[in-house]
Amino acid sequence: MKIVYLVPEMEQGGVEECTFELAKGMVDHGHQVSVVSHGGRLASRLRKEGVVIKKAPLHRKDPVSFGRSFFSLLRFCRQWQPDILHAMSRVPAWVGYFLTRYQNRGHLVTTFHSFYNTHWPSQIMGKGERVIAVSQALAEYARSSFQVSDDHLRIVVNGISLGKIERTRPGRYLRVGTLARWSTGKGFSLFLKVMQVLVKEGHPVQGLIGVGLPAAGLKASSRLKAEIEEHGLSDRVSLLLNPRREDFFSRIDVYAGCFTRPEGFGRVVVEAQWCRVVPVASALGGVREVIRDGETGFLVEPRAAAFVERLKLLLSNDWLREKMGQAAATWVRQKFSAERMVEETVAVYRELV
Repeated sequence: MKIVYLVPEMEQGGVEECTFELAKGMVDHGHQVSVVSHGGRLASRLRKEGVVIKKAPLHRKDPVSFGRSFFSLLRFCRQWQPDILHAMSRVPAWVGYFLTRYQNRGHLVTTFHSFYNTHWPSQIMGKGERVIAVSQALAEYARSSFQVSDDHLRIVVNGISLGKIERTRPGRYLRVGTLARWSTGKGFSLFLKVMQVLVKEGHPVQGLIGVGLPAAGLKASSRLKAEIEEHGLSDRVSLLLNPRREDFFSRIDVYAGCFTRPEGFGRVVVEAQWCRVVPVASALGGVREVIRDGETGFLVEPRAAAFVERLKLLLSNDWLREKMGQAAATWVRQKFSAERMVEETVAVYRELV
């Protein structure tokens, strides 16, 4: 098959990482793959894997950029003749929708990665010939809020694949980390409140914030640094910009997913478990499906006191961290492999081609 993935950008984030794993996996399965986006660090890595990379302003919503994306992709698709156009968010989905109808060729697949607003521009996410949801929570949302029928809806839970993790030994302090792209609802402020309580209570902890920023993300970085100072944590919390997953998880002992809005899936929580790092995460959205509460991690209300309680338990008990970390790593390898995700996605494509 010839498959085109449409995604706004290929920087750091759950949608981008999912697209990366799918595109790489499809090439490994012998398919021809192109990724169309505004570009980013992951795009250059995919080019080395044999993926055709094309640039278009799919990250912008204005009419001029939309037109540029449409006509650029129209020329590309006439030459490349893809079987599948797989859109990962709203603007790419609109472009893919008009392309398949204008050409009367190719099949549109859309993926629900988050709890989109229900206003009419977002309704396009439910208009694919097949609509994929990456969690049970999103599947229910697609049914109830976008009226996606079971004939068109498929659940393909996200999968991951990480490189080797070289865990560094903790020194004087145990290390608590959080990792997310710069976006509303990721809980950076809540994380700092949690760290502030732990430090004030005298616990030997250090914090690490890994944040994915676009190339022009200097202002966001400055805001985070200022907030760290405001909480009196300059000597206890450090910032890591656009880290590789493997580098980030090698530097922490416990993960805190302080989400304040529902996550569609919670990929970073799965990545933590893959690396034997026990997560404490907000019990919101799809995150409730990726942690076995009390066995591979802890689910809590998105309040500082709830996080502090569970983090103190883990930080004070090396044996418990080790036991739960091993259980987490075993479970996610069985349930959340990238290979399984690729195979299930191919099966969805085969329904159309």
